[in-house]
Amino acid sequence: MTPTPHISLDNQFEKSSILFQEDFNNNQNRWLNGENDTEEKIHNGQLYFQGRDDWDYAIISCEACPYLKTPYYFEASLSTHIETDETYGIVFNRSETLDDFYIFIINPESTKYYLFHHTSEEWTLRASGASTQIQSYPESTTLGVYANKDSLELYINGVIVDSYVESGSSFHPGFFGLYTNNSWYGVNVDHVTVYEIGE
Repeated sequence: MTPTPHISLDNQFEKSSILFQEDFNNNQNRWLNGENDTEEKIHNGQLYFQGRDDWDYAIISCEACPYLKTPYYFEASLSTHIETDETYGIVFNRSETLDDFYIFIINPESTKYYLFHHTSEEWTLRASGASTQIQSYPESTTLGVYANKDSLELYINGVIVDSYVESGSSFHPGFFGLYTNNSWYGVNVDHVTVYEIGE
C-alpha cells in the first residue's frame, strides 16, 4: 500500500527555503573530492562520476555541501552513461566520521529501489520495493528523500513510494552525497537540491 506523504510536492516548496542548489554550470561547489577513488568531471550542465574500484561502492560529495541539521527534502536527478543492471542513488544522514550513512538507490533494469543503512561493521536493508516511476536507460530518474526526526519518506519522480520509521533515531542531521556501485558504468547528475521543510 502506498504511504500517505506528509509533504505535498505540488505546493510545499512554495513555502520552503532552499538550503542548497546545484545545477552544475561550473564547479564552484567543488565536487571533485570523491571517496573510494572516483573519476569526476562537470560538463554541459551535468556532473559525471564513476568508481575506479571493481566490486566496491563510491560516494561523491562537495566541499560546499552543508551539514544538514533540520528536517529537509533532498533530491537529485540521475542517469547512467550506459545501460546497466547496477544500482546508484543518493546518500544522506552521513556522520562526520563518514562511515555511518543511509543510501536510497535504484536498479533501472529491474525497476526496484532499496533503502540501506551502512555502518563501519555492516550493511542493513531497511526498505525495498518496485516502482514504475523508475526510468529506463537513458532517461533520468529523480530520487528524493524527506527526513524528519525518526521518519523518512522516499520519492521517485515526485511520487512517494515508501516510508520508514526508526523510533529513537534522527535522520535529518548529517552530510549528503551521491552513490554508485562498481566501476564499469558512470552516473550523470543533472541537479541536486535541498529544501528546508519543517514538521
